[in-house]
Amino acid sequence: MKSIFTMIIGACILFSSAPIRAQKVKVTAVPSVHSLILKDKEGYYFPFRKKKIYELISPPEYTLTQLMGNPKGTKKGLKFDFMGLNGKMMYGFIPYGDSKHPQPVYFRSSTEIVEGKASIDILGQLKGTYDMVGWEQSQKGTLGYRVINDSGEFLYDGIVTFNGVGPFKVSATIVEGPFVNLVTSESAVISFTLNKKESAEVKVGETTINSSEAINHQVLFSDLSPDTDYSYQVQVGSTSINFSFLTAPEPGTHLRLPTPVTQGVAMEVVNEIFGELIFIL
Repeated sequence: MKSIFTMIIGACILFSSAPIRAQKVKVTAVPSVHSLILKDKEGYYFPFRKKKIYELISPPEYTLTQLMGNPKGTKKGLKFDFMGLNGKMMYGFIPYGDSKHPQPVYFRSSTEIVEGKASIDILGQLKGTYDMVGWEQSQKGTLGYRVINDSGEFLYDGIVTFNGVGPFKVSATIVEGPFVNLVTSESAVISFTLNKKESAEVKVGETTINSSEAINHQVLFSDLSPDTDYSYQVQVGSTSINFSFLTAPEPGTHLRLPTPVTQGVAMEVVNEIFGELIFIL
């Protein structure tokens, strides 16, 4: 009885307790491990006391497209449209090349988001003393921005690259990544996502690969050496960023330890390939 009661309570949390008709949307089959979740022409439902309790599908409070804000260039800077959102936006330059993992250096004040509309006055606020990336000379720069709703919740951290000195234009921007995926002892995949279709150039060590025009890029590098540090560069348009990664060791060998190792200090290193523990004394 206890297991049946627990199952009913759990199902009631997932489904509305009123006889609600489900919205007609494309759904996939429920795995058989979820018992008593059935389906008819109206949608998925849970049978309870000779009634059908249909699933309630509600739209998300926010969408990724909404929170990205669709930035566009203006005469003085950038404008955003967050589709009805109210709150504020923090913003600041990302000083690529200044550190190993550069982050936005937020300006001393934020800008208000009113009914989805917000703007950044680059000419009025981010020149002269506050031009920490030299955009006035290079005519390009990258800004990080943080979207906060009127309840103070952090919703999204975005990136936008611009060109010009007024008017400004939004250029191709890496909005996700770059990531180093599927790393083996002899290969790795560099992946990243852009704000619009654009070609890219990716360089690992001395090898350069051109990635054709796309939004999502995945570039495979093979014939790498095991247990080796590689620097890599991703260039999109006039913007290039640099990072590094370490290839996996050869199968049957252990991970390379950081040096120097302090004598007399015990260290544990988890070999993610073999699940072994290595102790250095």
